[in-house]
Amino acid sequence: MEEFLTLVKDKEAKLRSCYSENIELTSDEIVTVILVDSIFMIEHLLRFSNRDLVTADDCLFGKPYIDIDNDLCLLENQLPFFILIDLFNLAKTATCDEQFEKVSLIKLIISLIRDLAADDLLIEKNILEQHFSKAEHMLDLLRLCLEPSGESGDDDDEEENTVKPQNIPNVTELHQAGVKFQLGSGKNLLHITFNKGIFEIPLLTIYETTESLFRNLLAFEMAHYDKSYINDYIIMMRNLVVTAKDADMLVENGVIDNWTGDSQAVSNFLRNIDKQAILYADDFEYSVLVQDLKDYCRYPLHKWKANLKQNYFNTPWASISVIAAVVLLLLTIVQTVCSIIAL
Repeated sequence: MEEFLTLVKDKEAKLRSCYSENIELTSDEIVTVILVDSIFMIEHLLRFSNRDLVTADDCLFGKPYIDIDNDLCLLENQLPFFILIDLFNLAKTATCDEQFEKVSLIKLIISLIRDLAADDLLIEKNILEQHFSKAEHMLDLLRLCLEPSGESGDDDDEEENTVKPQNIPNVTELHQAGVKFQLGSGKNLLHITFNKGIFEIPLLTIYETTESLFRNLLAFEMAHYDKSYINDYIIMMRNLVVTAKDADMLVENGVIDNWTGDSQAVSNFLRNIDKQAILYADDFEYSVLVQDLKDYCRYPLHKWKANLKQNYFNTPWASISVIAAVVLLLLTIVQTVCSIIAL
């Protein structure tokens, strides 16, 4: 324990610099807090990865189970990776236990993050490993992994595009204009595309804890990043899904996986986090995409075709009725023409 305290004490200045607010704790107090929190986190990682380490009286993994997963993604609960790794490596050296000899804290952290949020955010294991060395903590790692890699919904374009929230068409308006919604093929959650009437959106999975996760990602991004990828994604999705009907349409097309069981909850979730988002009209990630959507909706032929298909050819019986009516009309015209000729 004395070696652990000494290690944290030596890192005190670096630890204090990791937090934006001035920490009103004495040197001994902050060393104690960081050490206790770090040990708790390391123990949690170890027991999560190896349930043989869980004892009968374990307060987290025992019965009743206490779910702290959501707390681990809160902005105010982040611990710098470097202190966790340094303490873990020191502990491995001290114990010399074969059980931990080949255990890597990096792999333990990635395993936990994948279980917490990575799968729902469409983040693959290799992407987590790729960005780990650049990440300060868990929330930072998730944010880094969500950055588009040259495949954003808005290509670099010299043309200036300004977007206002009320100018972004919602799902219902797009559907009425003949836009088809499909599950996006891209591996990045933010990679939304529109091409030739096909609007592709990557899968958005919504649980009761999804709102908290996005709130913390957004808050962290706004405080520490110049590019507003999460911010713009939230604004885009919020304006697409205005009503429960919009949400239902995306659920039917496999774009949203709604585990809340309530379509209105999807709209409420996006509305709630959208209150924190800020629209930068001259630097909106999806400006070109929104302009393409608006141009498509303005073309009358698209609306006529959509109206015909949705109202008159939406079922086999409706199609047969329309065809029968057209045939009857043609026969009536032919009969009339023949009558006139006979005169």
